[in-house]
Amino acid sequence: MKPFTRIPPPGWEQFWLAVPYVEVGRVRETGLDCWGLMMGMWWDEFGWSAPDPFPAWKSEDFETPVEGFAAAARLTRAMQSDFERVTAPVLGVCMELRLGGQPAHVGMCLGGGRFIHTQPGVGVSVERFDGFNWRNRIGGLYAPI
Repeated sequence: MKPFTRIPPPGWEQFWLAVPYVEVGRVRETGLDCWGLMMGMWWDEFGWSAPDPFPAWKSEDFETPVEGFAAAARLTRAMQSDFERVTAPVLGVCMELRLGGQPAHVGMCLGGGRFIHTQPGVGVSVERFDGFNWRNRIGGLYAPI
């Protein structure tokens, strides 16, 4: 895992909790989806840049199960080619999470069993990844190369 360019101050994640969920959102001021949140936090908090596996997609691209599976496959390819698989859920690591058995969601490890992510109808939240809702959904841990 490459070193942080900068270390975020304690409690930095609180700033992101007010950001609304927007499908394929890439601008913090108007809203982010889970990948937009990852890219924004990596850049703003750690000084890392990461490629966007969905740069020109629109929310309509995810409407059917086939399109959703295509998005999951694209996310998996991006994780395998543009990121380094790591073993420890430490601060800044991306968690690939499975929904319906497919890699369809990401969140960032905060340490201490916590992660930050965003979801439709909920927005950005901090949860425990070792809790009932998420512990069996972790598909992998990744960091930018």
